[in-house]
Amino acid sequence: MNLQMVKQISRKFRSIADLPSWLQTGLPHHVQIRIIRSALGMTQTQLAKRLHSQQATVNRMEKGDVSPTMTTLQKVAEELNCELKVLLVPKKPIIQFLEEKALGIATSIIRVTVSSSALEFQKPSAEMIRDQIEELKEEILKKNRSILWKDL
Repeated sequence: MNLQMVKQISRKFRSIADLPSWLQTGLPHHVQIRIIRSALGMTQTQLAKRLHSQQATVNRMEKGDVSPTMTTLQKVAEELNCELKVLLVPKKPIIQFLEEKALGIATSIIRVTVSSSALEFQKPSAEMIRDQIEELKEEILKKNRSILWKDL
């Protein structure tokens, strides 16, 4: 996938900071279940019956004492007349994340090169080092993003 495509994806999958505030601080599912069930005027016993479960199970679910499976959450959503949406929302824009990661890798690689050059009394200038880091960062982003995920 080329860098232009990654930039398009980054615009499509905005970071959490770009979401409406009510989505940024999303309520835990157990709180949502309790609020929606109550708003519908449904008791825990009634929801449990619709789920073919026990009232105590719904109670524990609403308290957050149990972590329901995706299948159970789907059933709960259906009974509460809701859609279950699971979203992967980047913590920061994808392209920014990639640039930061590439910069870190490029900096590490160039530092090793600079260290060996210094041993030979040929240390490059700070400006040259910055240029080399930027150039390597861009090369990583354009040609070899898989290096970002290797253990160095």
